Amino acid sequence: MKKALVRSGWVLGLVTLLVTGCSKNVRPTSYQAELVESLDGDRVRIAALGVGDDTQEALFDSYRAAVYRLSQDLVQSQEERIGFEGVQDEIYVKANQYVEDYTIKSRRKEPQGDVKLNVDLVVNRKRLSDELVSLGVLKTQRQLLSDLRNPSIVVLPEERLAGAAWQRFATDRATSYLTTRKFEVLDAGQIQKINQMTGDSQQVAGFDLDPMAQIALQ
Repeated sequence: MKKALVRSGWVLGLVTLLVTGCSKNVRPTSYQAELVESLDGDRVRIAALGVGDDTQEALFDSYRAAVYRLSQDLVQSQEERIGFEGVQDEIYVKANQYVEDYTIKSRRKEPQGDVKLNVDLVVNRKRLSDELVSLGVLKTQRQLLSDLRNPSIVVLPEERLAGAAWQRFATDRATSYLTTRKFEVLDAGQIQKINQMTGDSQQVAGFDLDPMAQIALQ
């Protein structure tokens, strides 16, 4: 029993040493990867180049390159990119957890000694996204809706609606619906007056819903 404990401690120490040694360079070497196709809602196929001193190291580098490529689709805003910068080492060191399958398409050894692999990988997008949410890089849809609070919107009836009564009816119905969806409906006349006073050349009718408002209407 004592020998088993000593051996387990030795193995654990060796694993810790290996992880510590590898943690100094856990980021991709190549960064070369491209999205080939979406297999389903959770998984994507990515073609990546891996570079390393040997085949195993080059293979794991292709994992990291694929994860980097997929993270660029998931991380959009400046705030998210800054957040990803702070946790990227934690993501890359366990890149194999997001890779479900791989096929080595080609292998070559450069004159300087580097091994380069072209690898086709199946990466679990949902697993990576969930990890980024747990690390605070991404927000859930519920959190996004919570941040929305009461987005502002202006209702303008189409000019083809003949008569003031029809325009007023359409405006009232749209306002009622948007109010129940937590929108703050602004008065179009007041907005136009403010625009004129401030010299704003943009027309109220030309405003598009921002992405957050689109989420609220889903």
